[in-house]
Amino acid sequence: MKTANGENLKIIHQGLLNKNAGADFSNSKIHLGETIWQGILKFISRLQIG
Repeated sequence: MKTANGENLKIIHQGLLNKNAGADFSNSKIHLGETIWQGILKFISRLQIG
């Protein structure tokens, strides 16, 4: 998966699904570029054609 800026994005651990308002997942871990991030995650996808 890649970000809108073209950086590589890998989900290491999706975390716990939030069924209420707010962030989509808590206790998530992702690898973005050269950095590993951990915490809450709000996932917004955008389809790019072409």
